[in-house]
Amino acid sequence: MKKKITLYSLDQEKYPNIEVEVEVIEDASKDIERISEGKLFHAIKKAIVQARPAKAGEVVDTRPRVEVDGKVYTFSETKRTITEKEEADGAMIVINPDGEEYVINTAAKFNAKYEKTSKGYIAIDGVKLFVRSNGNYAIKTSWGEEQIVLKGSCFCVQDATDIYGVTNTAFDGTYTTDAKQIKLISAKMEDIKAARIDGVTV
Repeated sequence: MKKKITLYSLDQEKYPNIEVEVEVIEDASKDIERISEGKLFHAIKKAIVQARPAKAGEVVDTRPRVEVDGKVYTFSETKRTITEKEEADGAMIVINPDGEEYVINTAAKFNAKYEKTSKGYIAIDGVKLFVRSNGNYAIKTSWGEEQIVLKGSCFCVQDATDIYGVTNTAFDGTYTTDAKQIKLISAKMEDIKAARIDGVTV
């Protein structure tokens, strides 16, 4: 099944919204060979991100950014509002270098993924396996949401039961595929994890 979706311009004065057609994929794990370029590659998060505690009532710009023909769009006009439960659970708002914000809904999950540095936070969740999308798709994530994955964006296939999309702007701004950088960052992550086990503050 195919459907049309609107991509919303981040600069309405310079370029308008556009429509694109996407194929709806019910189970990405079964269709991943057909909907991807097929070449698997490893990547690791390299970017320092910013983060702050989520406060009930705060409006968060969780709209993913995607680049199409040199212009940046989002998949939605709407932002989301932090709930009282999220604040009570210690949710954190992470801000990527491209300005996209996303919510990690408990303090425990955030602490398992990130370590504080002098300039922000560094991801410590390791190397992941990816493949590029070969077309425009709408997939259903393991957490029940629909994700739009346009051509040139990536599928994370580290866990075949938990395939999800990463837009081209988010991937290019936060990950590296360079083998030397992956080795260096991985070693740093292992040092951080070891220090945590030993009770040392990094």
